[in-house]
Amino acid sequence: MPLDLQKVPYGGDVENELTRLCLDKKAQHVKDTAGIGPHSCCAILEIVIRGQTRYIFGNSQIKNPIASDIYKNPHMRCHGEASALMTALERAQTELNINGGDLAALISRVYIEMSPCDARCKEMLENVNPNMTVLYSFDHPGEVSAWEAAASDLCS
Repeated sequence: MPLDLQKVPYGGDVENELTRLCLDKKAQHVKDTAGIGPHSCCAILEIVIRGQTRYIFGNSQIKNPIASDIYKNPHMRCHGEASALMTALERAQTELNINGGDLAALISRVYIEMSPCDARCKEMLENVNPNMTVLYSFDHPGEVSAWEAAASDLCS
């Protein structure tokens, strides 16, 4: 079953709560974090756990540990939604005592700035939960320049 992809407006004053939460967090993250600029893609997952809705933010520049003998640098940079997913899984496993397989079914929606790329991200999201809704604001790769301009405005 293909993902439910929905294109939504972009900006700090959008009506969609999930989009607004992500972009507010992005603007703050860029302001507060050295080395993170407006052109690093961000995502936010919506998870309902024990009747409570939680939001887990991710950024494409967040470093995620991998085996040190595979690459010269012991980290990798993921696309925003992959980073948000890994952050959510880690938090749920440590803070909420929920294993990753059970968590995947609890992810109902995700917002990412760019549509999931066909090369990696779309399949990764389908493997997590093919029933989730994916909200995005710009088509990848055709609207990258428009996203860069909008992200620069958002974070200025």
